[in-house]
Amino acid sequence: MSRALGIFSVCFLLSSTFLPEPLGRVHAGELAKKFSQVLPRELRSVVPGKTTRQEVLKTLGNPAERSEDGRAYYYELAGKRYDTSIEFAGETVYSVHFESVDSEKKEAFAFERVRPLIPETDLKRAAEQFRSASPTHEKGRIFEIRVPSESLTLRFRNNAKKSLQSIRLGTVP
Repeated sequence: MSRALGIFSVCFLLSSTFLPEPLGRVHAGELAKKFSQVLPRELRSVVPGKTTRQEVLKTLGNPAERSEDGRAYYYELAGKRYDTSIEFAGETVYSVHFESVDSEKKEAFAFERVRPLIPETDLKRAAEQFRSASPTHEKGRIFEIRVPSESLTLRFRNNAKKSLQSIRLGTVP
């Protein structure tokens, strides 16, 4: 019995030491940075609160479309029309919303894998909102988790895999 326990302990220690942790450990203030990995490479340099409109145009080029009031640019960065929106407060980006998460990243960032990284209070608030707005048929619906401390909003599809659907960095001013 003690030998079996010892072997189990060694195997557990080795597996926890040498097997890669899919998302690694995240410290306070780093969750949004971790999730920015799902963004196309050129979009990662667009940082809400820092990047200017001119920097966006220089990095991404002219948008496919602009909102009537000029506060939002819409791009096609992952092969889906308007999969990316960038919103401005004056001349500074305040929000980046990306919807076309590729299938490999959807798996890597599926809800069950990222759940331990999300603050419990934000998970509880999301669950309450989902339940209160839930129709009788929930399969395929989107559920949203807002992490205000990180200026991050994650949207997951309510299917078997609970895959990441979209990510929003930044907040409304």
